[in-house]
Amino acid sequence: MELLWNDLSVLRLIHRSTEQVEVAGSIPPPGGCRAAELLDCSAEVEISNCKTETGKLNFEGRLCITIAAADETGDTFAFVGEIPFSHCTENADFAAGMLSNALPAVAVLDMRLAADGAAAFSANVNIDFIVTSAAPVRVLSGVSGVADMEIKSMQCRTARRVEIGSETIRFSEKLSSEGADSVLSFSAQISVRDTAIENGGTSVSGIITLNALLKTSDGELMQLTRGVPFRESLSAAVGADEIYTVAELKNVSLRALGTEFSLLAFDADIDFRIFGIRRSVIDIPTDAYSPSLNFSCMYEKMTVANACGGSFAQHSLRENLSVPDGMADIFAALNAAARPIATNVSIEDSTMTVEGLLFTRIIYRSSSNRIYSFNDDVPFVLRMAAPSEANFAQLRLNASASISGGSGRTAQVSYNLDVSAEYFSESAVSAVAGVAETDNSNDADGKSTGIILCNACAGEDAFDIGKRFGVPSQRVRELNPDSAEPFKDGDKLLLFV
Repeated sequence: MELLWNDLSVLRLIHRSTEQVEVAGSIPPPGGCRAAELLDCSAEVEISNCKTETGKLNFEGRLCITIAAADETGDTFAFVGEIPFSHCTENADFAAGMLSNALPAVAVLDMRLAADGAAAFSANVNIDFIVTSAAPVRVLSGVSGVADMEIKSMQCRTARRVEIGSETIRFSEKLSSEGADSVLSFSAQISVRDTAIENGGTSVSGIITLNALLKTSDGELMQLTRGVPFRESLSAAVGADEIYTVAELKNVSLRALGTEFSLLAFDADIDFRIFGIRRSVIDIPTDAYSPSLNFSCMYEKMTVANACGGSFAQHSLRENLSVPDGMADIFAALNAAARPIATNVSIEDSTMTVEGLLFTRIIYRSSSNRIYSFNDDVPFVLRMAAPSEANFAQLRLNASASISGGSGRTAQVSYNLDVSAEYFSESAVSAVAGVAETDNSNDADGKSTGIILCNACAGEDAFDIGKRFGVPSQRVRELNPDSAEPFKDGDKLLLFV
């Protein structure tokens, strides 16, 4: 018995999960400075390498920390540090050459002042990752010499995400900021809001959100929150059913050009990756039998992964944050910074619900001219439309916060939250991957022969009835021309066995 094979081109979902990595370290202040109080701490995380090997997935990345501090005289300064990290997750299903897609996010960030004046910090980094395999799946297409073999197949719609273009653009912009003499710390986040085919090219537009803590020539602190729009024309291959773009900022800098100019220079490399969705339909064999040959099917269980596209949404909210007990009242609220983290994501009825927290840091000045800072966690819930077939999504969350007012025990903060989502679906399938010959000679003696009347079960078709009684499915149809498939529970079918 020689088996005949067919190779299916289907993307299989091997594993998806969120791993948490602990990163800790110490960042010394620049020479000649000694921190008496830590005012703010922000972090950017980047995965530089994500590679599957036999039985494991290796991550390598780095955490970039920016610290804003005050010395014993109240003068403020900032310093930065970079901590590399690595992580390995084991899974027996992982193999070399599998595809991996990882999105990192800082979930927890704590800092404290060490005895030597350095900033000691600890962070938990969440890595949301998907591992898939594009290796062809070998399935049964027949058995040589067995002319009456019947194979039941199901049509499976597939949609694969393919990169159809990538480009790095150097972006520069001059921003007005009256009185700014230096930049202590800042964060920059990018959101792609639209991707369109225009005049034979691909137009990508969106916004870069800057949140900076600035210092005037008099030593005063001030906040800059600015949205910088962008629109770029990129090259991409054609032939995709749907396109969307993912962008990342690299080599970002923000510097003051001097008080006399009242300008800030913002520069960054923007890495654009344009993805297309290519759809197809494949036939997957799910069952097989032969009236003349006794065999049992061997199955390969797999989860088919499909890309469902990307979308963007924006969410705004305002909150009143209270000064913790034991701290002085607010005389002037100076700066607010927020770091978002999703705590739960669900998709139901074409709607994605995202629950999370905005970890917020407030810097303010008291009536005694002393600078204070405190943290608060602001919960949020947002909903956005999702493709009807989507089961899960990978999210990129960006948040900006700005002081809208503050005095006494309360600071008023306005938030803008950008959500970029890539959607996927997963469906479990059992495909016939082979057959094993069986000996049913003892069962044959007990089988009924001749003309029989059988009762169908709900959902059965001629293939199922034929396999049950060992007759060709076409004969089932010929003897029961008035019975529609799939059969109803209790339908009586005439057979000649």
